Amino acid sequence: MLHSLGRSLHRSSSAVVSCGVPARVAAASRNMPGAVVNKRTLAATSDGAPVTSPDDASKAAKRQHVAAEAAQQQPQKQSDQRDNLRYTKSGNPLLTPLTGHEEQFAELGNMQQLYRGTTAKARQHVNPLTSQNQKLLDPPEGGWGAVFADPTLPLQVDIGCGSGRFVLIRATRLKGAANVLGLEIRAKLADRALVWRDRLKDAGKVNNAHFMSGNATISLEHLLGSYPGGVQLVSIQYPDPHFKKRHYKRRVVQPATVKHIASVLKPGGRLVVQGDVPEPLRYIRNMVEQHGDGCFALSPENRGAPAPRAWQNMAATPADSDTAADDAVDGVIAASRGDGDDDDEVVNVNGGEERKTGGTPASSSGLLHNEWAGAPEETEAYSSKWAHDNSVGWLDPACNPLGVPTEREVYVLRANVEVYRCILDRV
Repeated sequence: MLHSLGRSLHRSSSAVVSCGVPARVAAASRNMPGAVVNKRTLAATSDGAPVTSPDDASKAAKRQHVAAEAAQQQPQKQSDQRDNLRYTKSGNPLLTPLTGHEEQFAELGNMQQLYRGTTAKARQHVNPLTSQNQKLLDPPEGGWGAVFADPTLPLQVDIGCGSGRFVLIRATRLKGAANVLGLEIRAKLADRALVWRDRLKDAGKVNNAHFMSGNATISLEHLLGSYPGGVQLVSIQYPDPHFKKRHYKRRVVQPATVKHIASVLKPGGRLVVQGDVPEPLRYIRNMVEQHGDGCFALSPENRGAPAPRAWQNMAATPADSDTAADDAVDGVIAASRGDGDDDDEVVNVNGGEERKTGGTPASSSGLLHNEWAGAPEETEAYSSKWAHDNSVGWLDPACNPLGVPTEREVYVLRANVEVYRCILDRV
């Protein structure tokens, strides 16, 4: 009996294998009718058709939805790519990297001598949320009198000053009238700017410029609360866009930053915001309106004649997408957000000559030069009155209210890219 039973089981097992169904799958099907077997077991039904789970169907539907969205956005992305090419030599043959010797920086004097022997290697982007960058920036050791000849003069602060040429030229123009402080999160750039400052100071050109490295987003009130002369102006120029919604927390202006600026800026002072990507500038504007506790108002220049350009003056594009297509934006931004010289991945400055060593923006479906329809995460529930005021808008792109271009602005204007400017007054 046992022998015949064994032959019967063997024939049953062979039949199962012969039709392409593993014995363990057949057993699972007999014990649990309709059960779903992991695809790695090569599960199949008795007629050879594969077993499909509801999860697989859901994933397939999601892939189809993403593909349909990508196809719908393709014309806009192709337009974006053409815009991004303006930042590259292949798309703009006349565009060349900055050398630091441009005529806009001529006020620095003998630039060959100024730059001699200085070298800086700096990352293009820095994560402000690392533990190292979450330390508060303290006032200068020895007090403000240790870095400024007259600390009772009003102070102008440039947040994210990069290489620092803007601060140095601004300081030469304001010598005896105001002090200028550059804040830069990348320590190597701030240290190099201090070397340049010292050389200009020895030549008698400046005694009112200083640079500090740290995270200005969290440090303004702690750093500037002790400044005796009061803060007259804060400028934020060409900030990193951080387009992805999950990266908004890395943007230079957060709700607490607005409160710090309102706290240190004297009534009558100004917040100047400008850049070549309008969406993060609108984000800052909305942040200031929402979290400024009524301490700020749009400047008369934003209402001036000729009539300023409307806030919403570009084609809207889908907002806040965290898709694979959106991931590709970083490739474009990383290569084209620099100022044309030392914001590249590695920049060597020796003997006064700056060599751009960064790459060319990759072919990508980026949203670099487009305004987004959706409001930023921090302000999406907020209805901005400023944004809906048809009598105000961006300033004339040809008129820099500060009178001095940053390295990034020189590069952007050379690439024939539009600039957006806004002034907010402390009331």
